[in-house]
Amino acid sequence: MKIRRSKYTFDISEDDILSIRQALKNWGKSEGIINAFNELKLQEYYEAWETFVNTDWDNWDVSEYDHDIGCRYFIQIVIENSSTKTKKFLEEMIKPIDNVFKMNMRPVLRNNYCNRSVVG
Repeated sequence: MKIRRSKYTFDISEDDILSIRQALKNWGKSEGIINAFNELKLQEYYEAWETFVNTDWDNWDVSEYDHDIGCRYFIQIVIENSSTKTKKFLEEMIKPIDNVFKMNMRPVLRNNYCNRSVVG
């Protein structure tokens, strides 16, 4: 697999970092994950999302896919909990990758949920 490294770097304010760390705490993430979050971690998630989208998942195990898609959740936490400037920049950066992901999506042939009533 050929991996293309991102040419972008992220510069987010201390206020953004504090807000994002609080959101991660509210999400139930560990202190280690919360305290390690910074611009470099965001860069890692961004590059992981690029790699994920550019991967041919046909012959991969579903658990690997389910695990690796998690990087996009972290990016969304940043988008939703950062300043307008950071949010706009990141949305512009992530949109082309998200568009490729959407173009390549296809229905999953597995049922993760049992069709059972949980009430009464």
